[in-house]
Amino acid sequence: MKVEAQFEEAILKRFFSGMEFSDQREEEVFFSYIRGFSILFFDPSVKNIVEIGGGQSTAIFALMAERFGCKVSAIDMNPEAIRNKVRNAKICDKIFKDVHFLRGVSISRSDLDAYYAQSLVSIGGVPVSRVIEAADEFIDTSMDGRKEAPVLKALNIASLDAGLLEGALVNNGRFPQPLLDLFRCKDDEFDFQSTAETSEGLLAGILEQGEVDMVFLDSGEFSSLPEWEIVSRKLRVGGYVILHDVLFPKSFKNWLVCASIMASPEWKVIYFDRSNPQGLMVARREK
Repeated sequence: MKVEAQFEEAILKRFFSGMEFSDQREEEVFFSYIRGFSILFFDPSVKNIVEIGGGQSTAIFALMAERFGCKVSAIDMNPEAIRNKVRNAKICDKIFKDVHFLRGVSISRSDLDAYYAQSLVSIGGVPVSRVIEAADEFIDTSMDGRKEAPVLKALNIASLDAGLLEGALVNNGRFPQPLLDLFRCKDDEFDFQSTAETSEGLLAGILEQGEVDMVFLDSGEFSSLPEWEIVSRKLRVGGYVILHDVLFPKSFKNWLVCASIMASPEWKVIYFDRSNPQGLMVARREK
């Protein structure tokens, strides 16, 4: 066993003993969280953390709150559902003790609808053409290629390369509906926000109230892009963003967010983990 794997197994045994994983891939994702989040352990300026959507990752943030005195806030429509994700009563008790849950949505339904109805000119302040040029880094079918053929059909292109994507990904200024439909699922954010259409989004207000040091973007397939428009404007210089589900076409969630970071002079990529089909990236705002 490699030294890194021994280290991760030791952390799992010491701090998260008893946590259950549904399969090996879920365990690999948790180890990816450990690797990515550990970067924050060595930056004493990280004191205020915001997570969007709770899950097994919240257990690690709860540990940071307990050991380093961090303030951790999690935006979640249904915090109690975390018990079904962590599957360990003792760890869940620590989570609810050390994490402040904000029951609600990160962005409003009207903001979500408006984002996908608008003419898309830029992502995080970076022109779409430059974002797509940087997107090759986040296209990977080697570990999970199940959606490759349906995506090619939806976009009517022969392969997933930046040259073809630039003409097909944003059709008439908008994402092609067949592509979005491919990543829709029952009870996604378009569904659950239909029951909370008047709910105000919480993310912008949190970032405006005080100096947030890190934001973890890991909500729905379609929420991350409009969330990123908020974070990219309001996160402080020196602050971090961590992104999960960064590889396309496994996920639509964060690959273009990551590409916009890669193409922006305002951000620096600190860590990029592509050890599993979902991937994870850590970046810091430089200016």
